[in-house]
Amino acid sequence: MAKFNNVLVKKVKEDLAYEEDQRYLKKKHKIKNKNVVVVEKSSNLKFLIYTLRGIIIVAILIAIVVLMFIAITALCYPEPRFGLQTVYLRGVEELRTYCHDPHIVAFFNKIAEMLRYNLS
Repeated sequence: MAKFNNVLVKKVKEDLAYEEDQRYLKKKHKIKNKNVVVVEKSSNLKFLIYTLRGIIIVAILIAIVVLMFIAITALCYPEPRFGLQTVYLRGVEELRTYCHDPHIVAFFNKIAEMLRYNLS
């Protein structure tokens, strides 16, 4: 069997990828005409938005991993657990002092009561 010409094979693969890309773009922009070639130009604003989105996603994932590590440490050892409960209780008490809605105050009172029970 004869060996294929690498340049021709590469060209055919590029053509197939281009046709697939055009099919996707026509479907995305809801174009039914087969004689239309869709060209999407990138802009600096679009690049900036996608870059910021990626940075925010990475930052959120790092924060989640750090919080998971803190939670696992608090579950395993009693001293960090006690420290986290006291910090959380202080936060709940501060929120209770700033809030004036009776339903929310009652909710925070229940949380504080549960935490005080767990601290004993």
